[in-house]
Order: sequence, then structure tokens, then C-alpha cells
Amino acid sequence: MSDVGGYANREPMDGDVWSKWELVGSTELDRLHLNRLNEQLSYLARQSPFYRRKFEEVGRRAGPLKSLEELAEFPFTDKAEIRDSLASSPPLGEHCAAPLDTVVQRQVSSGTTGVPSYMAYTERDLESVSEMQARCFYAAGFRPRNLVLHAFAMSKGFVGGLPMCQAVAYMGMSLLPVGAESGAERIIQIIRAQRPAAVFGAPSFLEYLGEFCNSSGGGQASDLSIERIVVGSEIGGGVPATRAKLETLWGASVREMYGLSDLANGFWAECRFGQGMHFTGQGFIHPELVDPGTLQPIPLTSGAIGELVYSALGREATPLLRFRSYDLIEVVGEDCPCGRTSPQIRVLGRTDDMFIVRGINVYPSALKDVLNSLSPVATGKFRIVKNFKGHSTAQPLHLKVEVTGDFQAAARQIETALKARLNIRAKVEPLEKGALQDPPGTKARIVEDVSGE
Repeated sequence: MSDVGGYANREPMDGDVWSKWELVGSTELDRLHLNRLNEQLSYLARQSPFYRRKFEEVGRRAGPLKSLEELAEFPFTDKAEIRDSLASSPPLGEHCAAPLDTVVQRQVSSGTTGVPSYMAYTERDLESVSEMQARCFYAAGFRPRNLVLHAFAMSKGFVGGLPMCQAVAYMGMSLLPVGAESGAERIIQIIRAQRPAAVFGAPSFLEYLGEFCNSSGGGQASDLSIERIVVGSEIGGGVPATRAKLETLWGASVREMYGLSDLANGFWAECRFGQGMHFTGQGFIHPELVDPGTLQPIPLTSGAIGELVYSALGREATPLLRFRSYDLIEVVGEDCPCGRTSPQIRVLGRTDDMFIVRGINVYPSALKDVLNSLSPVATGKFRIVKNFKGHSTAQPLHLKVEVTGDFQAAARQIETALKARLNIRAKVEPLEKGALQDPPGTKARIVEDVSGE
């Protein structure tokens, strides 16, 4: 495998961009990724019984590829396959391609099934992950020597925990590794005492934290030292009303990032212009966009909507090829004043969280945008009650929504707004503020499945 050094910086290239690879044109980047893919395919054929078998099943040799388009001839990797691999070949699965004595760290993701999934890293893998995250932080305005507070969950082996701490150190920042589990009162106390310039965490938790500060009698969150916020782990940071609410609450700039626990904690992030998330995984991850229905490739060009599929480049311990993310995104731009050459995206939701209501595609991000626009009548917190089989219903969409004031009046106002904005009929079940608050450090729960599937 190629050394990471050619693709990792450990220091910024200039005032706006961490790595030169964020600025290269498509021809040079395609050439880099083709070379890296061929190296990865050769590595998989040598080291991974899991992928050797997958290649044989479709009658495809490991390479070399003559073009990136040929990658579509290889099979997808699905999360269920990884779970089966872990169960049949513990501790790290048949897809682990590095000797166990070279694995220096393991992370855990419980996923939707509650069954732990394990990701392994060699030293080189960890450097790659830190490099991608440094590009994210730098794009969002974090700088070396900044004091930053960690407000994602720190426990249970979560990839937003220790790996984020390692990325902060890699980038030369100073860290307050507090974690969401510390609770709102303690976190606000630490912010007041230590005066960090920046914080990163889930948007729902940082909204809760700011509101707690404002209601606790010790002053406003906007008067604290926080100047920059990076949010991730759940939908919200890219929703205009959510961003505006957080920026007003904290008096700080808010930028969104996105990653995937099976690959790295962050490899998409917004720059200072905030027009969508740039790809920051150049040299380490190759992204594809596919139609979620046909699974055929779609160009990553403005206006395209599809599911992201990822292939690791240079990954040693638990490499993944054509891994389906089930994350539905829209390409919202291709040019940006910052100079980064990747397209910009917004995450619309999970392909398995998209519902069709009387023929209309409904995404959680669209629902959240409508509800946030109705503040203070709606707090912005909601839950889709899935009381039907599959992803399509001819009945009004059942939504639990936190509201203030008169419950029935609020429900009618929300139903009217959803009809006007999204052209869908909804049955709103109004709940008091705080009823849908998720435990600190956990992802906001979007869907409540009562269908019995």
C-alpha cells in the first residue's frame, strides 16, 4: 500500500485550505484515484478472503482498472454483509485485511439493529482519518491553536469520540474533551471557565445546550466565548432554519460536516461560504453517486439526487469497496469562491427514511425545514410515526411534533403549512416541549416504527 505521506499534511497549505488535494482539477484527481483504486483492489485480492469471494461471485478479477467507470463492474458492499462477516469470523470479521497485531484501535457503531459493528484501524489508517477530519475542521474555520470543546458523545467507542480527539491533536488545536455525557450544566460551566473559541457536536444537542444556558439564569449563550460551531452526526446543520436558530442562539457561525462511521468520522464539510459541504476525502475515499432505485451511477453534477457509495483508498484494517451508505444527497453546487474543486452537497436523509405520501417524496430534512420556519409555535423537534408497511402510504403522514401554546391550533397550523409547502397531508399529534428530547450524546430519533415489519 502507498504511504499516507503524499496525501496528508499535518499543517495547512494556506489561509483557506488545509490540503492541496482539495484544489486539484478533476483530471488530476481521477488519475490519483484510479491509481489508488488499483492498489486497493490488489491489496484486497491478496489480503481479504471476504473480497476475493465477492470478486469470484461476479467473475471479476481485481484489476487493474483502465478507468474509474469500470468500478461499477464490481459488486456493492452492504452493511448486512459486514454484520454477517463479523458474526462468522470474530473479532473483526472476514473483511479485516490487516494482521491483528497491526491494529492499534477499534471503534464501535451499534447501528439501527443494536448489534455492535466494529471498525479497525492501523496507525496509517488513523493518520488518514485524522487528515480528512483536519480538512473538515479547517474548511469550517477551526484553526491550529484554537481551544475547542468536544460535545459529541465520548463513550461506547463512538467514532465521534476518540477519533475526533485525535484529529484535534493532529491539527494542532487545544482540546476540551468534555463530551455530551457530561450534561448541560457542567458543559456550560466549563465553557464559562475555559472560554473555548469553538465547539463541535450534534445540532439537536447544541440547540438544547444553548437553550439550557439561556434559561438557567446565568446569561445568554450568545454572550459566551464560542465563535465557531461545527455540527454533524444527524440532519439539521444544513437546514436553513436550524442553522439560523443555532447561529442566533450562540452568536456564532455554524458549519456542517458529514462522515460515515464505517469509513471515517468526517470527509464532507462546509467552508466559510456555507453553500454546501465539500468533499475532503481526496486520496483516501472514492465517492460514487447512484440512483437508489436502479443503483446505476449518476454524475456528481448540480441538481443530481442520489445515494452515496464509497470505496476506501489505502485502507489497511477494515477496507470497504463500493459500500452503500443509504444516505440520500443532493448536489447543490460545483463552483465555490473558496477554490475547492469538489461539488457541494446537502444530505436529504436516509434512503430508508424517505417516504412516499400519496405519490410525493417526503424527506425528514424537508419536514424539519417547515417546522423550524413555524417557530415558536413548533420547537422543530418531531418524529415520523411509521404505521404502514414499506415506504409508501396513501394516508396522511402521522407526525409527533413538539409545540407551544394551544395544542389544537398549533396542530392545524402545522398541517396547513405542510400542505402548502410540501403538498402532503399530515396528521399532527401535538406534544409539549421537551417530550421528544433525546438523551444527551445520541442521534435525534426521526422515525418511530409501529408497523410491525
